[in-house]
Amino acid sequence: RKFELEYLGATDAEKELIYLYNTIIQENETEGRIKNAHAYRCSLNSVVDYVTYTNGRKPSEIPFSLVTPEFLKDYQRYMTEVEHKVDGLFKKRKLSTNTVGIYTRSLRAVFNRAVEERLVHGDQYPFGKSKGKYQIPSGRKVKKGLTKEQLRQFYEMDLSNNPTASKARDFWILSFVCNGMQFKDIAHLKYSDINGEFFSF
Repeated sequence: RKFELEYLGATDAEKELIYLYNTIIQENETEGRIKNAHAYRCSLNSVVDYVTYTNGRKPSEIPFSLVTPEFLKDYQRYMTEVEHKVDGLFKKRKLSTNTVGIYTRSLRAVFNRAVEERLVHGDQYPFGKSKGKYQIPSGRKVKKGLTKEQLRQFYEMDLSNNPTASKARDFWILSFVCNGMQFKDIAHLKYSDINGEFFSF
């Protein structure tokens, strides 16, 4: 792709944000990085929602030039302060600082790609720690643990009327007692992994 861009040049369609977001999403899906693809898609949907909110209509394209430090600051305020309902239901809730960080880091990665592929001039890059640039907020990491009593209540909770929740609880407990075993590893367990009273993965 880099060779094609340098040799043939970018088309008008490639010179805007939504197109590059979708290109990156498709690449991640093709390469099996589904979690990354999902993160980029959530970020894209959020940016589109914000532009729709400010312009009153859903955009088919978002030029890179629109995304300035001021745009990003207003976008952050939109995510953390604006909450509205449609027909009595929440259309958008206020988001946490952590979620803002996740969405804007994905947006920054798209911009980095745009600069790398010469779709955007470096002078247009809106992110950074210097004055006049937009700095992505970082949430305060607070480790939260359950007490023994809370774990006991969780373990003994009667979920007989909700098989789906019961199964989810069982998977969580298995992960917990296996020192935080990844759910992907749990999904790939086989009977052949069991050896007497033990299993390995």
